[in-house]
Amino acid sequence: MTPRQLERFLAVYEEGSMSAAARRLRLAQPALSQHIAALEADLGVRLFKRHSRGVGATAEGERLAPQARAVLRRLELIRRDIASPGREVSGEVELAIVASLAPALGPRLLRKAARSLPGVALRLSDPLSRGAREAVERGAVDLGLMPNAAELGFADARPLFEEAFHLVGAPALWRAAGLGDGPAPHAALGRVALVIPDPTHDLRRRMEQAALAAGAPLNVAYEINSIALLNATVQDGLGFAVMPAATMAAAAAQGAVISRPLSPPLTRVQSLVRGRGREGGAAATAVEALLAEAAAELAAE
Repeated sequence: MTPRQLERFLAVYEEGSMSAAARRLRLAQPALSQHIAALEADLGVRLFKRHSRGVGATAEGERLAPQARAVLRRLELIRRDIASPGREVSGEVELAIVASLAPALGPRLLRKAARSLPGVALRLSDPLSRGAREAVERGAVDLGLMPNAAELGFADARPLFEEAFHLVGAPALWRAAGLGDGPAPHAALGRVALVIPDPTHDLRRRMEQAALAAGAPLNVAYEINSIALLNATVQDGLGFAVMPAATMAAAAAQGAVISRPLSPPLTRVQSLVRGRGREGGAAATAVEALLAEAAAELAAE
């Protein structure tokens, strides 16, 4: 198995066609077919199956694709590190920050990176916790900041901070529900109309456990799997949400919403995790250090 074979395998995998992959690689189609056949012989499995629209990956091909990308990316990082000793850190880093934290943490991290890592191209995404976990597991990102990573079996998880959840709602709704100025009891989760993610989301499961323990099953008004839309729905007065304090801190400071911690406290740990099969090199290590610094500042505030 050689890097060239892996590159050609990925071209066929991504194009879904031998002829399209051959054009992309500027290679004769018979030669490409020979490379794929040699790789299949080396591995002892079939990687593609033909269909009416071209070729599709077998189960073995699907397993090979993320590993092939990781190998080729690692080789490229080695080339860069060896070719530029003593120079500033450079490269590309893909980072997934769970959506509830991204608005508060993302801009802070970008400012730090612009000052201290000008040679690094930092790409951010903001999936929900399930999407962040899947991206890390697939090796689609170099780094992920996500909740409860240790519970999910990520042995390399690095806990950064513990965040507390708040009950958040528009002032008029807050007053109408008879909620005071202090912490909100778990029983309130069964009284007020809630805007929350679907049951596969980590936060939803924690809310259900807290509400049931208080003898007040959740009163779900809307299920929304978008932090931006959820925030807008809450500010529009359509319901309450439970979210980390940082998520709507700016709106609370402006008086657009009231945000109070739950009582007893409901918390979770946010951890930094390396993408499976993605070592990342010097650039990812440098971004990891900046992210830990930014997260510590946010937690302190």
